Amino acid sequence: MIGVLTLCSVQMFLASCLSLEEDGNATNLSMEQRIAALEENLSLAQRQLDIVLKRTATLFDRLEELEYKFGKLQNNVTWLMDFAVPSAPAGFRIESIRKSPDGNYTVVLRWRNGPDYERINRFVIWRARKGEATYTDAVYVNQTGRRIVKAELTGLSKGEDMVFKIFAKNDAGQSKPTYLEAKIRSSAPVLMWWIKIIAGVALLIIVGGLLAWVGLRRARRQVRQS
Repeated sequence: MIGVLTLCSVQMFLASCLSLEEDGNATNLSMEQRIAALEENLSLAQRQLDIVLKRTATLFDRLEELEYKFGKLQNNVTWLMDFAVPSAPAGFRIESIRKSPDGNYTVVLRWRNGPDYERINRFVIWRARKGEATYTDAVYVNQTGRRIVKAELTGLSKGEDMVFKIFAKNDAGQSKPTYLEAKIRSSAPVLMWWIKIIAGVALLIIVGGLLAWVGLRRARRQVRQS
């Protein structure tokens, strides 16, 4: 735009110079008069160029202002979207693993939703072998309106190291993913976990009972000796 207006101003200046030259030849103007006319035209062209530059600077300032407002609007929209999408599922774990009649294994997954669970439309679970970048076999779960949700995934093989990824979704978008790594075994990891806890509690009870029995015997001996 600046180039076009500048070119127009220069063309006007040259045209006026040529016109003055022709008029000078025709009317025998003195050299001083011709120089004064050229200086006047040059001054006029300079003023026009200054006006163009000022208007261009104003346009650039306006453009920067619009870019700033647009960036602020983008930030507000991003904040609203983050607020509108559901929170990521928590407590994502395997509840049980059982062998299917076809020889494959079925995994029951369990997770807990955040306080915004009522805004969730559905969940989607992806799976991948550990070390692979591509997730496949998406499973969609429509158990909404609950804090605790479960889902079954079939077609797994014993001994596989798997990575599961879950999203919560609604009309505004989807949550951040929650990941779970697990090795497919014939026994349920949760059952083994409870067995370990029960065994630890039983061991503590036995040790506590033995210590109490030893202390009681010592107390009886002290009573007899006294």
